[in-house]
Amino acid sequence: MNGIAQQIARQETLPHIRPHRVAVKDPNTWIIANGATDRGLVRERNEDQFLIADLTRTTSIRQCGVEGFDPHVVKSPQATLLAVADGLGGHGGGDLASAVALDALAGYLCSTLPWGSPHSVAEANATEETLEHAFWFCQERVVAASVRKHLEGAKPGTTLTMAYVVGDVGYLVHAGDSRAYLLRNGALSQLTVDHTLAQELADFGSAPEDYSSKFQNVLSNAIGAGAEGLRADVLRISLMNDDVILLCTDGLTRYLSSNELQLGLTAEANTAHAAQDLVDVARQRGGQDNITAIVARFCDRR
Repeated sequence: MNGIAQQIARQETLPHIRPHRVAVKDPNTWIIANGATDRGLVRERNEDQFLIADLTRTTSIRQCGVEGFDPHVVKSPQATLLAVADGLGGHGGGDLASAVALDALAGYLCSTLPWGSPHSVAEANATEETLEHAFWFCQERVVAASVRKHLEGAKPGTTLTMAYVVGDVGYLVHAGDSRAYLLRNGALSQLTVDHTLAQELADFGSAPEDYSSKFQNVLSNAIGAGAEGLRADVLRISLMNDDVILLCTDGLTRYLSSNELQLGLTAEANTAHAAQDLVDVARQRGGQDNITAIVARFCDRR
């Protein structure tokens, strides 16, 4: 080995093909997340979809001319994606819309977002902008799929609520009336605002008196559904140890109050059991809609 090659070997200036052999803790292993979904007791099919995914960059080196090289796989975890989607359109393709939206979302984020945590305000703002663009990409994919399936007249669409977690930062993006909640120190807060006519009336001080009013289920914003425009609300939050995020469709919140959601999340530490228990309660109380919940707990990383 000549002097230059020896210097390279000593300094390890080829980090990708000769990585440091040190234990690096995955920044997203602190997320324990599980989801549950149910068709309910009335609907013929389940048009809800949910997704829990780790977005990981992988380099698989098959052969290399660097002296002393051993073939290996390098994996670099990027982020964790949590998302729920409530399809609209019944036999008109609601299940298609929700599935296409989640597939488009995962693919877009994996190929578009930068690798690693944003380290500046400008980078964080750019991440938010990319996440907003992802919703527009989902819109395009849903519309294109409805055309291919000759469902334009039915105007299939979907709600979409997601949490993109990188390190200890969570980006919440939302369109429709599926919701995101945060449980912190035993207190539950709703992070999203429903995009419904009832909520708009409430914002203007003229909300319908009856919660079950038809306005409660009239969406003012969604992906697809024949909408000419789309609004993606984006919220950035700092996550702490023992935080719990709940993402859910309106089939859950129709039957459980905020207090009941809080009690359920507080009482059950196991995220799989918590998600299933919440879905089961909604089903037992009527289950007139599809029901979906994701429960993600952020564990102590010390």
